[in-house]
Amino acid sequence: MNDDKKNTEEKTPEEELEELLKAIQELEETSKKENKKRPKRNMIAIEFGGVFHPNRYVNLAFTYLLNLALTYVLIQTLDLAEFQSFYILMLFVLGYTVIEYFYRLYVMHKHFPLIIKSFGTIFYFGYIVIVYVLDLYVFHQSFNFKEGVLLMVYITLFTIIRYFVSIYIRRRVR
Repeated sequence: MNDDKKNTEEKTPEEELEELLKAIQELEETSKKENKKRPKRNMIAIEFGGVFHPNRYVNLAFTYLLNLALTYVLIQTLDLAEFQSFYILMLFVLGYTVIEYFYRLYVMHKHFPLIIKSFGTIFYFGYIVIVYVLDLYVFHQSFNFKEGVLLMVYITLFTIIRYFVSIYIRRRVR
C-alpha cells in the first residue's frame, strides 16, 4: 500500500495525463469494437400529423398556411368547388384546420392502437367527415363542392400532397 502511494506521489502531472489519455483511447477502442458487433437496425419512423414547430400555436399557423395554399391550388386547378370569395375560402380552411388539429390530438391520445390497426386511414375518413360537415352545414350557401365525388377527390389529393410537402418542408427546415 505504501508503494502505491509512493508511485502516485512520484508521478509528475504529465505522466498522469499520459495515463489518462491511454485509458481514454482504450475505452474508445473497446466502444468501437462493441458497436461493430451490434447489428444495425433499420428504424421506421412514423410521424402522425407532422409537426413543423414545437410551439403548438406556431405549428397551427404553419399548418393553416399550408392547408390554405394547397386547398386554393387544388380547387382552382381542378375546378372542384365554388366559393363566393377568397375570404370564405380562408374561413373554410381555418375551420377545417382547427377541427382537424383537435381531431388528430384526440385520436392520437385516446385511440392510438386504432391508428396503428387502420394504418392511419382513420385520419382520412375523419378528414372526409370534417370537410363534408363544413361544406354541407356551415358553409352551405358560400362554399360548395360541385359534386360529392369531387369532395373525395379533393381530400385524397389534399392528404397525399400535404404529406409529401410537409415532409419536404420539415427536412429543409431542420
